[in-house]
Amino acid sequence: MARCDRTSTGDRFFKYTKMDNSTIKSMTSLELEFATLWEELYPNIDLVFQYRVKRYRLDFCHVETKTAIECQGGTWTAGLGHSSGKGIESDCKKFCTLASMGFVVLPLTCKMITSQWLDAIAQTINLRLEKSI
Repeated sequence: MARCDRTSTGDRFFKYTKMDNSTIKSMTSLELEFATLWEELYPNIDLVFQYRVKRYRLDFCHVETKTAIECQGGTWTAGLGHSSGKGIESDCKKFCTLASMGFVVLPLTCKMITSQWLDAIAQTINLRLEKSI
């Protein structure tokens, strides 16, 4: 499903074409669940795994449309990860910085890894492609 490629700046990224064991091992269970369902529903819309923008790593990104997908693990674990005060502030800074650069950031919780929400992401990508952002 994913292969390792290089960007023009030399950074590593994974593009969905064939899944390999090293990519699977580097994914969280939530990222793997998302990637598996995405490939099933939208095999023709390529996403980049662990795409870097400035100092941030995006879980998944449709680079051409600047559409970032962030898998928010630990949302139901009080005071840890994304649900801690520090985690929420860090995510807000990341999302605002990306927005100022023209990105749209679509955060997903574990309960949102469904065809309904992935359809919304695909629609967002297609709308942004039509507008050529």
